[in-house]
Amino acid sequence: MLGWTVSKAGGLGPVARLESTVHGTEKTWLVVRFLMLGAANCATFASNAADFQRYAKKPSDVLLGNLIGFPLANFVVVVIGNLVCASSQ
Repeated sequence: MLGWTVSKAGGLGPVARLESTVHGTEKTWLVVRFLMLGAANCATFASNAADFQRYAKKPSDVLLGNLIGFPLANFVVVVIGNLVCASSQ
């Protein structure tokens, strides 16, 4: 999806190069809001953790995957999603 939208748009587009129009406390509250949205996403994952743990040989086997894999996977999805949106403007 990322490669297709960037090639169709001829680049990332102007959205990726725009400066922030939000400053001060409004920017702070936006950061807090999106941190809470990220926490809600993590809570959904945590409620489904038992589904992943039932296949482990011992309960501690899932810790490394959950601590590294989940944040990394979310970061990759967020970056690709933002780049696709920026290039499709």
